[in-house]
Amino acid sequence: MGKKLLLLFLFIGFFQIGYSQQCSDLFFSEYIEGSGNSKALEIYNPTESVIDLSDYLIRRWRDGNNDIFDSLNTALELSGTIQPGDVVVITNGQTDSVFVGTFWSVPVDPLLYSMGDLACSGEYPTAMYFNGDDALSLERKSTGEIIDIFGKVGEDPNEGWSDDPNSIPPFTTGSFWLSWSQDHTLRRKPNVTEGVTLNPASFNVSTEWDSLPQDTWDYVGFHVCDCHGANISDDLTKERASVYPNPVFGENFFISTSSEIKEVLIFTLLGDLVLHKDSINKSDFIISDFSQPAGVYFVRIVFSNGYNIIEKIEVK
Repeated sequence: MGKKLLLLFLFIGFFQIGYSQQCSDLFFSEYIEGSGNSKALEIYNPTESVIDLSDYLIRRWRDGNNDIFDSLNTALELSGTIQPGDVVVITNGQTDSVFVGTFWSVPVDPLLYSMGDLACSGEYPTAMYFNGDDALSLERKSTGEIIDIFGKVGEDPNEGWSDDPNSIPPFTTGSFWLSWSQDHTLRRKPNVTEGVTLNPASFNVSTEWDSLPQDTWDYVGFHVCDCHGANISDDLTKERASVYPNPVFGENFFISTSSEIKEVLIFTLLGDLVLHKDSINKSDFIISDFSQPAGVYFVRIVFSNGYNIIEKIEVK
């Protein structure tokens, strides 16, 4: 359902290990605690099935509160469907400045808002008004089952959670502490294949999340996860592509496809974008400046008709 259907795949061997026990339900894949009300959450479907989102909701547990009745006002019910290996992006829905008591509540950034698939009502205190000290849960409505938790419900981390679950500010003079869950974008690590279904004894952000600077939205709309094998892309597109030579020696390789290419994006195994070519508008294309270290990369080919193909290359 995400605006950018991007299936980035790790080695097929990883996919085959323990898939039946994991990769079985939705989980949070990106967390954006941006400036003002530029807040967003991305949810990933690691399964091989289309999932009906109307059976899911997001709940915000504000300021260390663990009272289910208090959290009822913050619950955001989802809608629509999410395809296998795809994501849905939910943003704050406040599009205008609002004067609240003694201050102006500023809107979500229009660019981030445009990247979303769903949005809250834009009226406080719904789930998408979270700050760095609010826990979040993804739940199944029909059973009340918790599918994933961000943070620790019932704990107020003051300015947010960090990579040290035992370090919560304020501290004595001279101590060092950095909040990860406040004023940051967080991406779920590729080896995470299921959500946190029990409230953790402590929340160490770095265990399952990578940190990016505030207002970084480069990776919104796709997720890299071990759950999907490289053969799945063949079932999701009618187009075909050849990338050669593979392995790649030097900085040049060729892409030949069944129809016109719109753009080509190349990512590392961790999902970092290292090369982007757009406005190609032809079916045969030469990459002549791929000066990256030896290793494995994924080439995302976006066709003018909207289809996507992911090819794996090895650089020697």
